[in-house]
Amino acid sequence: MSNEEFISINNVAEAKGLKSTRSLRLEINKPESKYISREVKVNGGTSYEILISSLELELQQKIREAEKINRYSLSFILVTQIFGRNAIWFSMPISERIIAIIAFQFYLWSAILE
Repeated sequence: MSNEEFISINNVAEAKGLKSTRSLRLEINKPESKYISREVKVNGGTSYEILISSLELELQQKIREAEKINRYSLSFILVTQIFGRNAIWFSMPISERIIAIIAFQFYLWSAILE
């Protein structure tokens, strides 16, 4: 994650445990806001994104961890779909398929926890 990445206020609100983005919008629109933000066009309207490096350090870490888990979860889904379409995969006994999936999950979690 580079220092110049922005994140939507919806994702920031979710990471902070907020039910809406209202308090973030109010903070962003203050003349001396603690967040660096930019306005973006979405679905014919506007929204905001916040510079990740301007967020509280604890929140930055939480966002990094969530991004890491999402990335590895997506990788796992893609690999199982690839295996699922492979004739060799179907010819393997179910026990070997289960072992392969567990080994892959172990690999993903070890990468996440490093």
